[in-house]
Amino acid sequence: MLPIISLGGLSLPTKPLLLLLGFYLVLWLGSKSAESLGLDGDHVWNWGFISAIGGIILGRLAYAARYPQAYLNSPLSLLSPRLGSFVPIVALVGGLLAGYAYLRRQHISLGVFVDALAPGLTLGWAMYALANFMAGDVYGTPTSLPWGVEMWGERRHPLQLYELTAALITTVWLFTHPAPRGKGIWGLRLLFAYSVTHLFLEAWRGDSTLVFGGYRLEQILALLGALIALGGLAYLAPKGARVTQ
Repeated sequence: MLPIISLGGLSLPTKPLLLLLGFYLVLWLGSKSAESLGLDGDHVWNWGFISAIGGIILGRLAYAARYPQAYLNSPLSLLSPRLGSFVPIVALVGGLLAGYAYLRRQHISLGVFVDALAPGLTLGWAMYALANFMAGDVYGTPTSLPWGVEMWGERRHPLQLYELTAALITTVWLFTHPAPRGKGIWGLRLLFAYSVTHLFLEAWRGDSTLVFGGYRLEQILALLGALIALGGLAYLAPKGARVTQ
């Protein structure tokens, strides 16, 4: 783990820096990919900015609703940049809704846009896993396996490195199994790979969020994501490849 980086006397948190770098790379690669699909690359940057603002606002408001007393005593804390003061799932949903609203307003095809982002998103996924490893977040369960890593006082599965490996394998898979771009197939393939990865890796996670009497929230969302991806891929498959009655 390396939660803090020291640069010229400054102590900077590693995870936020890696996440910001990852977000920039997603948008940069996405803008280049969008231009190859005939879409103005500026739309990718605009989408990223609007999605980030929407996610930050809703994620922070959800956190404030969960801990109202802290913000009643200090309302300006709502403007704090602390990443820990957000509800991640709400921030994600808020960002996606804000970004989708932008695409609708600009009359941009969702399939084209998702396929444009897909190459960058694989890199963003890898950066997210690396950021968690450096910070010691999303850690694994205790293990006696020789490749376990010391984390939080125990030898644990390097869950973040498992995910990093899965992201890199997905990148190779996407580019070695090309599909028509602009219909959403690349994005759906990425969603399927991400969902299946989390469906399995969550079994070795040491800090899972449990709901409904002990079910892992991440696995429920991953199963839903995999089913959506499979349904979308079946719908977009060439007619001759579909099973007919």
